[in-house]
Amino acid sequence: MSLGVPLGQLELAAFLPYRLAVLSAEVSRALGRRYDARFGVTIPEWRCLAVLGRKGDLMVSELASRASLDKVKACRALARLRQRGLVARAVDGHDRRAVRMSLTPAGWALYGELAAVALDWERQLTDALGLSDRRALDRVLHKLSDALGRMER
Repeated sequence: MSLGVPLGQLELAAFLPYRLAVLSAEVSRALGRRYDARFGVTIPEWRCLAVLGRKGDLMVSELASRASLDKVKACRALARLRQRGLVARAVDGHDRRAVRMSLTPAGWALYGELAAVALDWERQLTDALGLSDRRALDRVLHKLSDALGRMER
């Protein structure tokens, strides 16, 4: 898909990975500003809360992977969430070296509020698309994800 760019030349503004990265960063920052202003949480923190709210208690490494965060960022976010009483830390019963994280009751309450804001924000963003465009976007994203998976194998 060259979009008029001669073969062998890279036009960054038309390069799909670049466009996806820029859009992803813009979307994340915009939603992050709303979370920060309303709840005082950072992007890594809300990702950790969202993953724990959806998946339950997890080991830190698994949580970091599911939140698409490197382990250092995940650990820093989790430390801040622990200081606020939103997550709890427990040593794994089977592997004393492993640490599992879970939401506290206050964390679950905040997760409920964050999820409601996120879903409303997503609806506002996707209102720019009709139903058929939203479905097409979903199909395209799945196809690209599948293609990437095949390329990585």
